[in-house]
Amino acid sequence: MNNKILFFTSASCHPCKRIKKIIEDNNFFHELNIKIIDVELNFHIAKNMSVMKTPTFIKIDCNGKELKRHIGILTFSQLKNF
Repeated sequence: MNNKILFFTSASCHPCKRIKKIIEDNNFFHELNIKIIDVELNFHIAKNMSVMKTPTFIKIDCNGKELKRHIGILTFSQLKNF
């Protein structure tokens, strides 16, 4: 099963910047299959996914069905277990 984690972020979100740095520094894009989505640049995606706050993490399956959602900061280990 190819699940994907959508990480909704914004330039004005300081916790998002820290999480994004962890993802980039550890190359989690491939290991955890994370897609970073800037809500300011991709408002339509955020709206369709009912994202109201950043950071928001949504795990989806290969068909785009939402499996899990977390709003707020995740630690390194929480992100790996998400």
